[in-house]
Amino acid sequence: MTRPGELSAATRPHKAILAPFGWMVLCGVTAWFARYEVRGDTAPITDAWWAVLAVSAWPLLRIARKYQAAAWLRSRLARRADTGRRKGGRRVLGIWGAAVLWALVAVTWTPDWLMLAVLLTGGLWLSRDHLHRNRVRHTGQHVLAGEVDDIDDRPPDAPLLIGVPVEEAYDSPVVRAAPENGGYSAPGTEGLGKGVRRKPAGPDRMRGVIDDVLDEFEIRAHVASVTRGPTVTRYEIELGPKVKPEKVLGLEKTFALRARTFAIRMLAPVEGMSLIGLEIPNAERDVVSLRDVLDSPAGLRDQHPLAVGLGLSVEGAALITRLDKAPHLLIAGATGSGKSASENAIITSILVRATPEQVRLLLIDPKRVELTPYAGVPHLIRPIVTDARKAAVALGKVVTEMDSRYDALERHSCRDIATFNLNAAGGAFGPDVRPYPYLVVVVDELADLMMVSRQADDDGLELPDVEGCIVRIGQIARAAGIHMVLATQRPSVDVVTGLIKANIPSRLAFATASLTDSRVILDQPGAEKLAGQGDALFLPMGASRPLRMQGAFVTEKEIRDVVARCRQQGHGTAHAEREA
Repeated sequence: MTRPGELSAATRPHKAILAPFGWMVLCGVTAWFARYEVRGDTAPITDAWWAVLAVSAWPLLRIARKYQAAAWLRSRLARRADTGRRKGGRRVLGIWGAAVLWALVAVTWTPDWLMLAVLLTGGLWLSRDHLHRNRVRHTGQHVLAGEVDDIDDRPPDAPLLIGVPVEEAYDSPVVRAAPENGGYSAPGTEGLGKGVRRKPAGPDRMRGVIDDVLDEFEIRAHVASVTRGPTVTRYEIELGPKVKPEKVLGLEKTFALRARTFAIRMLAPVEGMSLIGLEIPNAERDVVSLRDVLDSPAGLRDQHPLAVGLGLSVEGAALITRLDKAPHLLIAGATGSGKSASENAIITSILVRATPEQVRLLLIDPKRVELTPYAGVPHLIRPIVTDARKAAVALGKVVTEMDSRYDALERHSCRDIATFNLNAAGGAFGPDVRPYPYLVVVVDELADLMMVSRQADDDGLELPDVEGCIVRIGQIARAAGIHMVLATQRPSVDVVTGLIKANIPSRLAFATASLTDSRVILDQPGAEKLAGQGDALFLPMGASRPLRMQGAFVTEKEIRDVVARCRQQGHGTAHAEREA
């Protein structure tokens, strides 16, 4: 059974090659209709004109939609390794040319009764190579990108080899694959509730208020458009000629006074537009559920086991991030800002989509109450750690696991965990070597761990250095399939140190108490002006400006239902309790 969106993603590469075949058939029908139904038996040149028009309609429409013919041609001429086609866009354009010539021959120099037969044969012949090399097999396996040669000459049961020597088996000292059980299936999003969208009760008066403020200060600008998000409404201001953006940005406090709120934020410019954005909180917020995010088109397209739903942007787009691309995430915010709800959304996203064979979890909860509902799920490698000193030991074992995985990768000449798992699943390393699951380490309160680690050093206790373990994991654990989600409600420099920040590139900032805290987590202001209750700024790896979003919310009942369905699979009995 294919997962939602998998069949569409697998067949999408075929559309560009199959389109000429479809248009050739349409060309024949059009020429036939023109010859017999409209004007009777006409000259062959008329039929040829109809054929060229029919075959050329599709690329002309694509160029018109792109508005940039040069960019369209460059994109078609470029190689498309990610779609799995061997020849890329050059083959597509070549087939278009061949389709036009074949259509001319079919409608001009062939007898009437053979016209459709020639067109059908030509379409199949032009598409045969692509269909042969990119056929879709519904085996539940992911389609590999790139070139694969001579795969049809191998026996059906032969493993897929990628030039890696077969060596001795390797057994992980910490993370071992869950017991085999063909009946386990991820719970899915059926047990999650849907969000609530609230419409404005009356007309938007703030648009007129903003225009009045601009007129009072004699600034030639006006509100060009309005974008209503789940938490804030963004008013996009268009400047007149010879008007500096600084004149509008200097009115931030005036806008806050007229809007009767301090939680406003100004952007210059809005991403992708020559406009200034003014974000003002809504009087009534929308409730963004995790199901709305995961069941969105973006969520259905990305079925990776580490794809987690964060929330909705101001434009209403679902924000899906992959922890293997992050590769580590730092969450910070004051009490009641929505930090714990974001952690629940991340963990629940993994539980509803991934099996224990794909992802394992290590949950560290010094508060003893935040992560308790997840006790007993089969994804746990050990009971939930609630003692800060045992948490330091657990992080030390994660470092040992990371080193052991790198030893295995080195022995088998694999660059990362994905390549290792691909070969191990195919039997390239022998029957005793099994694929590694991803390991996600979730720490609910980093400040408490840092404090206990320093106190242990003062008392002379021999415990692993928490900061050193986090830094080592952040530096090199990505290729080993180990990822961290660190959360803290006190983003000060003694907790989120420079080394930790340098090795955790993705940040999620909720409302903070001061500008200093915002600079610690984001390296820029903005989090101190958030409205709280899930309002956040997400700064993914490589981005220079954070993206405002409303975090996804999961109720306690939904968490209990998901955990209960996971426990019923029969794997989680060993870790049903907490580790004090």
